Amino acid sequence: MYSLKDAIRHHRPAVNLGNILARPWMHRLRILFASIALLTGLASIGLTALGQSVYANYVIAITLMSTALWIEQLLIYSYHNYFYFFGLNSIIGLDKRPVKGSTYEVAEALSYSQDDIGKGFATSRLGELVLLRSGLRPEQISAYLTAPRTPITAEQIPVDGSNLITLITIGTYLLQNDTSLKQVLATSGVQPEQFLGALSWVVLSVHNHKRRERWWGKDMLSQTQGLGRSLTYGHTYYIQKYTKSIYSSAVFANLTRNYDFTLPFVLQLEEALARNQSANALIVGAEGVGKMDIVIALADRIKRGEAITSVMDQVFIALDTDALFSTHSDKSEFERTFIVLMNESARAGNITLVIENISTFIKEAEALGVYIPELLDQYLSMPELHVIALDTPQNFHNVLSKSPGFVRRFDEILIEEPGQQSTILLLESIAPHNEQNGIFTYPALEAIAIGADRYLVDGVMPDKAVMLLTDIASRTPEGGLYTAETIYSIIATKTGMPVGPVTQGERDLLLHLEETLHARVIGQNAALTAIARTMRRARAGIVNSERPLGSFLFLGPTGVGKTETAKALAYTFFGDEEKMIRLDMSEYSTEDRLGHLIGNSEEGGVLPALLQEHPYTVLLLDELEKATRVVHDVFLQILDEGMFTSGQGNRINARNTIIIATSNAGSRHIIDALQTGVDLNTLSREIIDKIIDEGIFRPELINRFDNTIIFEPLSENQQQSVAQLMLRSLSERIESQGYRLTITPALLVALVHKGYDPVFGARPMQRVIQDVIEEAVAQKIIGGTIQKGDLITLDIADVAL
Repeated sequence: MYSLKDAIRHHRPAVNLGNILARPWMHRLRILFASIALLTGLASIGLTALGQSVYANYVIAITLMSTALWIEQLLIYSYHNYFYFFGLNSIIGLDKRPVKGSTYEVAEALSYSQDDIGKGFATSRLGELVLLRSGLRPEQISAYLTAPRTPITAEQIPVDGSNLITLITIGTYLLQNDTSLKQVLATSGVQPEQFLGALSWVVLSVHNHKRRERWWGKDMLSQTQGLGRSLTYGHTYYIQKYTKSIYSSAVFANLTRNYDFTLPFVLQLEEALARNQSANALIVGAEGVGKMDIVIALADRIKRGEAITSVMDQVFIALDTDALFSTHSDKSEFERTFIVLMNESARAGNITLVIENISTFIKEAEALGVYIPELLDQYLSMPELHVIALDTPQNFHNVLSKSPGFVRRFDEILIEEPGQQSTILLLESIAPHNEQNGIFTYPALEAIAIGADRYLVDGVMPDKAVMLLTDIASRTPEGGLYTAETIYSIIATKTGMPVGPVTQGERDLLLHLEETLHARVIGQNAALTAIARTMRRARAGIVNSERPLGSFLFLGPTGVGKTETAKALAYTFFGDEEKMIRLDMSEYSTEDRLGHLIGNSEEGGVLPALLQEHPYTVLLLDELEKATRVVHDVFLQILDEGMFTSGQGNRINARNTIIIATSNAGSRHIIDALQTGVDLNTLSREIIDKIIDEGIFRPELINRFDNTIIFEPLSENQQQSVAQLMLRSLSERIESQGYRLTITPALLVALVHKGYDPVFGARPMQRVIQDVIEEAVAQKIIGGTIQKGDLITLDIADVAL
């Protein structure tokens, strides 16, 4: 049986050669001997011409020896290349024939550890990098190497005729069969998928590097354009002056090569440009999503000869609108230049003109009195010229949608934000160039992709993930590794949100959340318990991350603690009760108020503005039942997806909010039922059914909330505790003025008796304290009967009840 051991033996001479003479030195020696041969050859010609034949002979001898050494190095290099690039064509898909054996990296890693491939893998340059990128620290790798285990030998891994063994094969085999490796990964918190992700990342990076290193390969040579191609279309003065390279505007430079997120859009763009008439495309996507990179990916596809015949030989250039406006302030001059530019492009016959931010270009031209859609119209139907326009959803909505005839000239391509896996692939390309202070692990890239999408509200993916990575790269990580914990710690610092692993302080808070809430909210044991359970699940990360942090519908009479509970949650989770923002939903009781809530073409909207200014917050929807049905529909989407589209076409993130809707619906029924001793759990179902039957809320809206919480009317004993909280707050305000306040127990009982109302809850109690206690204190201060520092003692006889 042909095994991995036999495949490694095939590479052994080349591996030994590489150990003696590394490839960089092979390159340097070739350059050195070729340079000596060239210089001495020229010198011998000069000496011969001067009649110095004796010296010329010596120099010719040096030339011949240098040439021989150069040829020798060239042969050595060629010999090594055969093994070094073995199987590369099969890996990158250029050769469909089965290849038997192993890659050079496998032989290099295992040549001297064939009796223990786990040790060989972990101690090799690439294998150690895989383990580090998977999240293992050097001491954990050492623990793996020193742990007792049953070694896996190279002879145990068979190689058949269609099986090319790569480091991915070795790593996967070890993960499945090496118990010690599985144990060290598990105890280090590294998931098997993360190890395989790191393995694929390292190995594919090596293959891409080899592909670029092998410049003479047909895949690389196909990207080189003919020297005279650009000269066959005549003189193009205006094109040269008023256009620029498409690469100058790329978000991710050339990193979109091999980036699978772009492929469906590239193919769609290719089909649009291949049409017989109006072969133009309009790419719509948010800033930072990489619209120009889609164009670049198609240009690269054409260079590689992979595009369909009808778009081959196309040259992509971007219109330099800044140059146009900076050199033209007159309408007629601008129009003349623009028309000449378009005529030159059409005559060339192979131009695809890219216009970035076309809505902005149209609006700026209108300031000169120029209407771009009218000037462009005749060229958009020409088969000799293609136009690709780029725009944002907001600008498309506000500008282009008002010119439907112009838009019909284009095939529209909508670019959505990439998914998590596509973002990670992009980050894999960027991370190695940003590792001056430490090494990025694969779990760290996962955390960046997840964290940027979930917790950073400014920008779009993948741009904000890239920005987060470059920001993190400027910081030095502990232990030299950027881990998932490192990433979440930085995100928590940037946002003020508790994210990532639960800290000890958070653990104590979450486990005793009921007690924390009870410090501010009197009674409501069942309600606070239900809220605490929901928030613990949310923080543990076991709920749907594509929804708000938590969402609750608070039902119950007024003044029983619904708003105070919302403030307590804001203080507990975001560190400040001012992190609660309130919307009075009675203001949105008619359909014409929807634009005021979510925005329209004229105004931005209250809700988008609040969530963009306060992305980490408790959003209180007060008296939700008073809002119209179309407003309820907006919150159906928010509660389900954690996102919504504003009236101006922007996607608004509400996933970092706790959404609380309050309603007095069913309050009378709650009071009557509890007075008759109905169990609260039974009552909850009855109240919800009654609300649905009366058409106050639809079932689908109620079902979107994580929990519907029934708040009970306050008992008289609970009202006394509420009064104590209110008086404590009043005392703090009085102390800030330089006085002290004390209330006798008898007065407290009298206040509670006067202010108690099971229907209106704590609000009458608040008014009694204002009318009685605050009035009495104010009279003493204004009357001058007390001095700074005095203790104000109030009894029943001192106030007017």
